[in-house]
Amino acid sequence: REVRLDRSVAIKVLPPALAVRPELRERFLREGRIAARLSHPHIVPIYRVDEAGEFVFLVMGYVDGGSVGDRLRERGTLAAPEVVRLVREVGWALAYAHARGVVHRDVK
Repeated sequence: REVRLDRSVAIKVLPPALAVRPELRERFLREGRIAARLSHPHIVPIYRVDEAGEFVFLVMGYVDGGSVGDRLRERGTLAAPEVVRLVREVGWALAYAHARGVVHRDVK
């Protein structure tokens, strides 16, 4: 919970065993800074990229709900219109990022 702004957030932490490696630490921070430049309805916003001692972390918007994998396990096959909607939204987000020189390597 981000107390000052009274909003839910998600915090992504680079595991400390990886954060001690300078090249991985900088890559994580660089990717966070790049993602923070993107503003799109289907891209989770990055609010903060920071370090605190051995910890390196991103603070991002909290998305309530599960993954597509969770949905499949709970409900089985998705209906065609829902699949079309999901693929369209992911495509719009990727097109937006690509137009700004960002290639996402970890689409979820």
